[in-house]
Amino acid sequence: MHWIKTKSVTALILAAVASTAALTRHSSAALESPGPTAEIVFDVERKGDVIGTHEVSFHDTGEADDRRLVVDARFNIAIPFLIFEGYTYTYQSAEEWTSEGLDYLQAEVDDNGDRWQVSAVRQGDMIVVHGPAGVTLTPAPVYPTNHWNPNVLDEVRVLNTITGTIDQVTISPVGEEQVATELGTITATRYRYAGDLETEVLYDRHGRWVGMSFAGKDGARINYLCRRCQGEPRSWTRP
Repeated sequence: MHWIKTKSVTALILAAVASTAALTRHSSAALESPGPTAEIVFDVERKGDVIGTHEVSFHDTGEADDRRLVVDARFNIAIPFLIFEGYTYTYQSAEEWTSEGLDYLQAEVDDNGDRWQVSAVRQGDMIVVHGPAGVTLTPAPVYPTNHWNPNVLDEVRVLNTITGTIDQVTISPVGEEQVATELGTITATRYRYAGDLETEVLYDRHGRWVGMSFAGKDGARINYLCRRCQGEPRSWTRP
């Protein structure tokens, strides 16, 4: 998800991952969450103040022959103006994944009182997306901009879960840095999205999402600070 600037829309929230060479890729049908914690939690920081949180939870459903990974994301911020609450933004989404990739997504956005929804459903070899701008069809598989899956780093198009559009992007590594986590400081790689979507995402050497950074509507930098992001390394779906 994303509350950032794009070429055509001023509200968004999403990004990318660690060094392609450093990430472990898997082409099997294994469908697993990022680790036994089954949860990722970030504090959202702006100008030195924590203004909200972003949480992602994972759980498996179905039988062995119809296994699904369900991913729920929740994001909320409140930026005060003097003693009043001046701006609020909330986002929540639910995804379902199979060994074939993304099967279903439903997202809801409340941008300071302006509300809309985005949905995506796999139909055969296509993903049908409904969003504020109408209906879009795109070939499956496609990765949504919810950032937990590092395989998005190989892609040149992503499903923007805020706008409902298919964004054309270039994702490039820009260097390594130290990131504070619940288990201590680790080394992560920062990746930059350019094109229809502009943001930066950090992944550790196991492909775990450990941070993000983007410009807010007013140009102030928004940073994701890991509160819980260090589950044990596990395999990722690679359609």
